[in-house]
Amino acid sequence: MKHALFPFALLVTFFAHAQLTDGSHTLSLPESLITWKVDYSIGTKGHEGTLKLSSGTMLVKDGLIQGGSFIIDMNSVRVTDMKPDDGGKDLEEHLRSADFLTTSEFPQGHFTVLNSVRESPNKYTISGYLILKGISNTITFPATITETKTTLTVKSQFAINRTLWGINYQSGSIFNLMKDEVISDNMNVTLNFLFKKAQ
Repeated sequence: MKHALFPFALLVTFFAHAQLTDGSHTLSLPESLITWKVDYSIGTKGHEGTLKLSSGTMLVKDGLIQGGSFIIDMNSVRVTDMKPDDGGKDLEEHLRSADFLTTSEFPQGHFTVLNSVRESPNKYTISGYLILKGISNTITFPATITETKTTLTVKSQFAINRTLWGINYQSGSIFNLMKDEVISDNMNVTLNFLFKKAQ
């Protein structure tokens, strides 16, 4: 009987160690970044770039992510596929304008974690609400979380529909445009976050 229970005991031990360390963990701003990419519907390749955060915390309780709060610096938007003097700086200014992010009125974006589900060791589904331009929508995305003695690393890739936050410029679903003028409604997002563990 002991031999029969041994694999089960190993499995229980494995999942116990797979739980995240409890505490309110602080985002390391220099080592954390949001990468974005939006394509044109046809023809010419779209653009990609980055956004930085102003602050962030992730609350882990009973081994699960049960809360968190993040502030995104919308004025930090950068374009990485163009050189600044070759249209990149102009595009960044356009992205800050009322056509896109309206950073003069909404300089910050906010994301608040509602809950998470552990799908398998290191694999989670995280839900929360994202506020951009004063508009709140719930989003759910997959995340891979790895842990060391002092840090937690969160990585994720997903897409959001920009028009849900009133970012409607050149949207084919809202305006009657020629196909080569349409910018995709979907914005692809990559998260690379590093948290310092609570002491």
